[in-house]
Amino acid sequence: SKIESGATTSDEYFFVSEVSRMVADDARFEAQGKGVEIRFTANSENPDQEALIVGSGKLISRAIENIVRNALRFSRSGETIALEMDSSQAGTTLTIRDQGPGAKPEQLKSLFDPFFRGDPGSGHGYGLGLAIAKRAILAHGGTITAANGDREGLTITIWLPAAPGTPENGDVVGAATVSPQPVQA
Repeated sequence: SKIESGATTSDEYFFVSEVSRMVADDARFEAQGKGVEIRFTANSENPDQEALIVGSGKLISRAIENIVRNALRFSRSGETIALEMDSSQAGTTLTIRDQGPGAKPEQLKSLFDPFFRGDPGSGHGYGLGLAIAKRAILAHGGTITAANGDREGLTITIWLPAAPGTPENGDVVGAATVSPQPVQA
């Protein structure tokens, strides 16, 4: 309810790459214990360019962490969780792919519903992580979707709009030229 009221958003400026890298680094410790690799790739075509985002870096960090931890929960030894980020003038897209079992096609629309659990007998959580992630992304004017991979796994795609009023109204800026406020995880 705090997210929906706007009480948890702020006017910080941050880069999705910075937030995602921190989440990936934190999750690697747990992933190593399971034999799972976590990879992060930012702007493969133009790594020095990224759109600035406005809002709460901490809230977006928690949303990404919920998704990564969910992916880790369903990953097995030898598998990889990939975080891939691309940025354009309009905003930034973060794709999180795992190699787990994916979801049944009829469940994909419900994954972001509160208390929904794809496998109720798993004993994992209360089905709030992806619902919280969705609300955080929507509170920032973004979108979030889920799809099964071509062969395996689940793919969650997040898009966040570039901050209004940034250079050239959202032009991609050099990541080294703008210093966002630190994001505390």
